[in-house]
Order: sequence, then C-alpha cells, then structure tokens
Amino acid sequence: MRFERTNFSSIKEHNQTILSYLKGLTKTDRLFFLGDFGELSDEEAKQFKDFKFYKIMIMGNHDKESREYYMERYGFDEVYYVSYWYSKRILLSHEPIVVDKGVVNVHGHLHNSYLSLKNYLNVNVFVTEYKPMHLKQITNLLSALEKPTRIVFLKEWYAL
Repeated sequence: MRFERTNFSSIKEHNQTILSYLKGLTKTDRLFFLGDFGELSDEEAKQFKDFKFYKIMIMGNHDKESREYYMERYGFDEVYYVSYWYSKRILLSHEPIVVDKGVVNVHGHLHNSYLSLKNYLNVNVFVTEYKPMHLKQITNLLSALEKPTRIVFLKEWYAL
C-alpha cells in the first residue's frame, strides 16, 4: 500500500475498486487473472466467487495455495501453474516469457514497469488502472506486428 497503491486509503478500498470494475462483466465473458491474486476477506471472496463470468487463473510467484483452494474459495473455473496459449499468437503468463516476434505475451508481474519490446503487454492492475483489459485491445496490438513465418523443425515426408 505504501509503495504502489497510494491512491487508496486501505486494502479494502483497493479490493472494492477492482471488484466494482468486474461487475460490468457478464456470464458470457471470460476473465484471465495473470497471477498474484492476494487474499480477500471472506465477504470479498464471496463477492468474487458469485460473479457469473468464467474465471481462469494463471498462478503467480506470490500465489502459494493449491489450485483447489483458488477454485473453492474464489470460484475460479480453471487454475494453471504455467502459461496459457490463448491462441497461436497470444500467450498469457504471469511473468514475461520469451516469444517469437509475431506473438504477443500478455503478462503481469512487472507492476508499473514495461519491457521496451512491442510484443509484450503488461496488464498488471497498476497499468490498467485496476480495470480488466478487453481482448480487442490485445488484438489491436497483434495487428501491428508482422505475422510469424512458418518454422519447420523437421522435414517429414508428410510435411513436404
């Protein structure tokens, strides 16, 4: 709270701000949470769990509980210890991961810092002003990147 969340008077105000932005999501939406979830009070955990949108979590370095804990307490539908390929050109991860030039790595972890590479997108809550980022913003970034060339690792008879 003292270093990065100075615009909030308490962790409760911080959490309620984030939860209020999530109220705009509908049951057809999917929320990918890219790690370092933290701990919510029982009341906040129930509020988060009661949201009807689909919740997917990629665990971060500060997420110490089991997958089952996050699913039970917070209602995550899926929880992963590793990165998640959303599509062939979008990799979701907690920490930045090396990707090819035609791929976007959407990540958190860096707080209010950025990589100076155009195919990395930090979506930490500090950067997004505590609001969820829409997929359209990510696909707009993709359209600015050159498409990756087809890489053939093996020359198999059926691939010729």
